[in-house]
Amino acid sequence: MIENAMIQMYNYGYNYVRVFLDCPTLYNGFGLSSPGVPLSYTKNVIDFLVRASNHQLSVMLTASWNPENYQSIIDSYPMPSNVTGVNTIVFHAGQAAAKAQFFQDLLYEIKAINSTAFQTIFAIDVFNEICVSVQEEPFSLTSGLVSFGDVLYDMARGDHRQQLLDIAGNIWLNTVAAAIKLVSPTILVTASLFSPNAVGHDGFDGVQIRPPNVDDRYPLRPASLVHSLADYIDLHVYASDNAQKELEEADLSSEKPFLMSETGAFKGNYPNASIAATAIQKVILASLDYRFTGWCVWTWDSTDQEPRFWTLTEENNAINNILAPRQTIGQSNYFCSANGSDIEFTLSSSSHSAWESTTNCFLAQCNVDSSNNNSCRSSATPCYDYRTMMNISVCAPGILCSILEPCDNITSQCTSNNSVCIINSCCSSRAVCLPLSVTSFCLSAEKCSSPSFAPQVPYTAGGNLSRWIAVGDFNADGNLDLAVTNALNSSVSVFLGFANGSYGPQTIFPTGPSAYSVVASDFNNDNILDLVIANFGSATLSVLIGIGNGAFQTQTMFSVGNNPSIIVANDFNGDGQVDLAVTNVASRNISVLLGFGNGSFARHMTFPTGNGPYSIVAGDFNGDSILDLVVANYLDNTVSVLLGFGNGTFRTGTTFSTAMQPLSVLASDFNADGILDLALAYFYNDSVSVLLGFGNASFGVETIFLTGNSPYIMAASDFNNDTKLDLVVTNHHGASVSILLGLGNGSFETHTMFSVGNDPFGVVVDDFNADGQKDLAVANYNDGTIGILLNNCS
Repeated sequence: MIENAMIQMYNYGYNYVRVFLDCPTLYNGFGLSSPGVPLSYTKNVIDFLVRASNHQLSVMLTASWNPENYQSIIDSYPMPSNVTGVNTIVFHAGQAAAKAQFFQDLLYEIKAINSTAFQTIFAIDVFNEICVSVQEEPFSLTSGLVSFGDVLYDMARGDHRQQLLDIAGNIWLNTVAAAIKLVSPTILVTASLFSPNAVGHDGFDGVQIRPPNVDDRYPLRPASLVHSLADYIDLHVYASDNAQKELEEADLSSEKPFLMSETGAFKGNYPNASIAATAIQKVILASLDYRFTGWCVWTWDSTDQEPRFWTLTEENNAINNILAPRQTIGQSNYFCSANGSDIEFTLSSSSHSAWESTTNCFLAQCNVDSSNNNSCRSSATPCYDYRTMMNISVCAPGILCSILEPCDNITSQCTSNNSVCIINSCCSSRAVCLPLSVTSFCLSAEKCSSPSFAPQVPYTAGGNLSRWIAVGDFNADGNLDLAVTNALNSSVSVFLGFANGSYGPQTIFPTGPSAYSVVASDFNNDNILDLVIANFGSATLSVLIGIGNGAFQTQTMFSVGNNPSIIVANDFNGDGQVDLAVTNVASRNISVLLGFGNGSFARHMTFPTGNGPYSIVAGDFNGDSILDLVVANYLDNTVSVLLGFGNGTFRTGTTFSTAMQPLSVLASDFNADGILDLALAYFYNDSVSVLLGFGNASFGVETIFLTGNSPYIMAASDFNNDTKLDLVVTNHHGASVSILLGLGNGSFETHTMFSVGNDPFGVVVDDFNADGQKDLAVANYNDGTIGILLNNCS
């Protein structure tokens, strides 16, 4: 039966099959008394993989329950309070650890016995339709506080209940995914979810209480897994009149791929298989507008057969199977070059796509004006002015003017979510929809022989002792704005930018004492940038919520350690909310504050460092896809590596000595090997050093490069258009910045200096005048100004 099914799948063009490892029984003990997978079981799985491989089918392994013989691992972890019943699966760390160990045991055995069969596994669904029950604790509680991960959740509040589920689910999934990635980084990992109305389930509406005899299962929200270690989101949608509503409620707006690995119908709902097939097809076609990239087309609880089940994805050529082995997740890229620029087109799977490689993508008429970015060089060639930061005009064959779908020139809306609206300057001033899911432009301008910047243009900050700069669009006008901290008068100044790289007068907002660093991010999920400032003089952080017009609400303060200096903002616990980490110079530690997503943060947790922790960066330094932290300790000549657990907590990985006193640290990939490296600034030795990373949280020997007088804060970017990372560093006692051009192998050329104001402190890099070149903004500490240096590289 299995063999015949695989033959049919291959003949009809399918390219993967999903198989359950533990269905239909809930718990399979394997007949073992301790953790492990019997050889007979492993060989059975290998037999299936070999059969699939013979028919060019890749395999998604799916599992639900932990085998009984892994109970000892579960029991070795303490049971969390206020958690009962099936909810322990998600909330109990032992459950995640047992699942992680099971998959590692199984995968290592398969790999050792038959490496070819192992390559057939393209993905693992670590828990089929993972969910919680609202009739078990903590979700059966209607009041009171529940503690999870040192954060308190008010069970009377729907948003807190949802946050609790989001965080617990992310931690569980990240634990299992990280273990699988250690065996094979290329195997895709997910946890499948059911949609709210599919097969009678409820969900996605705040984890509300359900009365008895009502389906009490709640799935994780797809949106909550956007920042998890899941490689894609797997949603199960069954045919129903509410299918489109389910897709909308799932919030499929993230950049992760979406797969529908279970789509189907139940016989009792349809008169015959043919009608069921039509209903299933309707669901799949609807999913096209929601960016789905793959389907396991049908599930039918009957022995009745219907040929159309096999051809659902072929009708009108509207749907493409795009998962391995014949293709991989993603779309085909097409390129053209003109006038020194490369343009990459990534096709969408839109059913009305007019952009075909055979007819339209030879791109002989591709024409890009890299010297005058907002106009067409040839009026005879239609131009699609795709508004990016670089405002590049893309020209394509004239036939597209007549066959592309028009879009609304005011709202810029297209019928398909897979199309982008192009404000067209050549097709009779008509706006059209270009069916591209991604359109990226890579300028390959001529390399500069040496870095070149215009003289700085200073702007008065309105305060004294300007230290740090953050960049972002604070008033949503498409231009980059700046925020700079003023230490002496405890404030932050906001400058609104114009499209030419100039700035208006500052607006000042109060902060805590001795404002130090500032970071811009969205802390309350309203798509408006907010600010957080480290108050060096009061052991606090100030959060200023953005209004959207360049102004900010009155600060809210959160306690941290003594003398907080440098902040990094990122999602350290995988719940999709922005968290904070800050160095506490006088406390010999860092503080981590987990964000609630509403502009507030949990009480800070502290983690030890060396003496004088000043600067901090976040990144994955050991290749487990979990964020870690690196801290420069300037008083004891060391760097601390704190490895992340994925739940917002950290452990000391390594602490290594440095050549001198490291004042600041920067993480980037300086030798283009895909592994993060470090750069350290030695304030008292007029130099920076580079340490190449090994990918296991350790680093190579330092290489020293000279700078100007008293190097302070660094940033990395490509300043001379050679696609290699360069360094910029402020020379605090030299009234200058140094540019060190990278060679692409972790080494740098001799630095070139550019004059700025007195005692430059912080520096940020961005394209302030939208010309495609990386510019600089510098905080001049003793002048109380910011300086803008526009890049002249051409």
